[in-house]
Amino acid sequence: FAVDQDTQVSKGVKRHLTNSKLEKAGFDIDKQVYFIGPEYFEYAFSDLTWATALNGFLKDGSWTAKRVLGLRNPPSKFANQLLKQSGISSKPELGLVLAKSITDECQIPIEIRNCFKNAVALAER
Repeated sequence: FAVDQDTQVSKGVKRHLTNSKLEKAGFDIDKQVYFIGPEYFEYAFSDLTWATALNGFLKDGSWTAKRVLGLRNPPSKFANQLLKQSGISSKPELGLVLAKSITDECQIPIEIRNCFKNAVALAER
């Protein structure tokens, strides 16, 4: 089960995916839950991976790792800044652009790779 890391941080909002609630639902936190972040799913991917994805989609070559890095603060606004500056219309579309650009396992954050490896191991039992 993959969730944004920020589900563990209370920011004045009632969190629905706390460790205790996940454990009550029958999840083994150490073996079945993968927190992706440091805060948000989008934030886990490298600046270079984002720049490559956006350049591949927009075909303008204007995206660099340094430009992406400049959008990361504050983390809560990262995806919104990517959307605004790229002209991509939604987070699902942004995710699709990213997914289509991945050509090597090393571009995928380790937490996500571990989650999928566990899913494959379960499927092969």
